[in-house]
Amino acid sequence: MKSSRDKFQGLISKGRVNDALKLAVRLCKQVPDSADNWLLQASASAQLGDMNNVVLCCQHVASIDPHNLSAHYNMAVALQHLGQFERALQGYRAALDIDIDSDNSQLLNGIALCHLRLGLTAEAHSQAKSAEAHYLKALEATPELASARGQLGRLLSALGRYTEARSHFERLLQTNPADFEIVSALSLSYEQEGEYDKAVEILDPFMDKHTHSAPIALAFAALAIHQHKETEAIAHLQTSLDRTESQPYVTDIHFALGKLLDRDNAYDDAFQHYAQANQSLGFHYNVASTQKEFSALKNAFSSPASSAQISNCDSDLPIFIIGMPRSGTSLIEQILASHPDVYGAGELNHMAVLVNELQRADSYPAGINNIGTESLAKLSSKYLKQISLLAPNAARIVDKMPHNFMALGLIDRLFPNAHVIHCIRDPRDTCLSIYFQPMTGNHPYTNSLQGLSDYYREYESLMRHWKQQIKIPILEVAYEDLIDQTESISRDLIGFCGLNWDTKCLEFHNNQRVVTTPTYDDVRQPIYRRSAQRWKKYQAHLGPLNALAGAIDER
Repeated sequence: MKSSRDKFQGLISKGRVNDALKLAVRLCKQVPDSADNWLLQASASAQLGDMNNVVLCCQHVASIDPHNLSAHYNMAVALQHLGQFERALQGYRAALDIDIDSDNSQLLNGIALCHLRLGLTAEAHSQAKSAEAHYLKALEATPELASARGQLGRLLSALGRYTEARSHFERLLQTNPADFEIVSALSLSYEQEGEYDKAVEILDPFMDKHTHSAPIALAFAALAIHQHKETEAIAHLQTSLDRTESQPYVTDIHFALGKLLDRDNAYDDAFQHYAQANQSLGFHYNVASTQKEFSALKNAFSSPASSAQISNCDSDLPIFIIGMPRSGTSLIEQILASHPDVYGAGELNHMAVLVNELQRADSYPAGINNIGTESLAKLSSKYLKQISLLAPNAARIVDKMPHNFMALGLIDRLFPNAHVIHCIRDPRDTCLSIYFQPMTGNHPYTNSLQGLSDYYREYESLMRHWKQQIKIPILEVAYEDLIDQTESISRDLIGFCGLNWDTKCLEFHNNQRVVTTPTYDDVRQPIYRRSAQRWKKYQAHLGPLNALAGAIDER
């Protein structure tokens, strides 16, 4: 007589994943204290793309058996898929503590990728280097270990080391040329570098027979806008959407369809796909929590600026680009990074690390005025040391973490000679652009128009407070002005940062630096106007965003 596990595996092998899930749920009800049964349910849920249920199942297993490696590891993987990278890190570290004496390359890889998504810190590079070493060691012992080679390729791609990543993808395809996920990864590695013809060459042999494959359809969608094949890509995505049950792929397909339909001027259909994509993300935003957090910052940084203690740091190395996401931060960084004396470091989480350090010591934000000059100088030195490692010879280093607007009061105390550039844009365009991008669980306000409207109001209020309180100069740049007066505004940017003008800043689209944010393709193009006043095309769907029109006049 077959065991329950054998029945479960039999259903999985036949592709009957829903039936396998029903069996696992029934087993959990019958024996609720069986960790194995809950892990079976988690396994089936993962195959169906229901990562929220994977997390719930694994949490239950961890409560039954706190040292269950599979529970912590699978929960971390699911949280990573959900974009909850801080929580995923906790899960990976818990698993690593359990698995400390074994080959833990997968755990290190998960930790590294989460760190990379949270910001290119020294810790991220350290973890990535460790993960890479483990993979190489595993491959030295077993060269055909496909899982290790594939993970290593993805890790290297995340680091922008595309040529090295491709060597691993290509080797895998020699053994299994129809591995759609690897084909997609290989093609996208060329697309991300702007090598579109090569990307198409990789993908083309798979388009006729395998349009139902989500990875292939999504890779083709990324390339279609460069080939003027939007209509064909839409058809492929629709076919794939009808045939896939994996929720992460379903979400990605809806976002891709929204983007292509927008370019095809089918705005009503595009919005419906964006709405379905955002709904599937499952974020739950609590505006009261944001209001409490922002009020605490305002209260703590409300003393007269003249009486605040500041660091004696005299470095003018850092440039902070702040603002809401999708307000033009990437474009401004690309312009600055095209100057030979400037290094664009991307979205760093160094300031968030300093804030967390102060919070653990109960010194932030309420205790900020109790921190003396010497302690502030130590924090400044720590930040400068970390960013200097990224570009030792640069005269300026750009930290483009938009949400550093929340830490502006602390930046004012730490870096009196730093340069702060505040990006602004029509709030309706800003919020729609955010809504049209797959965001992570670290930004739970992004998947609903009401959440975006509420959060934007709080951001605007906090920025008005900073302008009244801090001494550090801020250059405010409107996205609309930048695209209308590119050279004039670019000259203002360079001059504000204390640098001599260089004409390379007007050729930013030719800059070959690696950009890993979702706008990597946008910054490789000359200035275009299609994103200005985009909200007018979606006016019938704006809902609560319409109320933000008044926010422009409140600045």
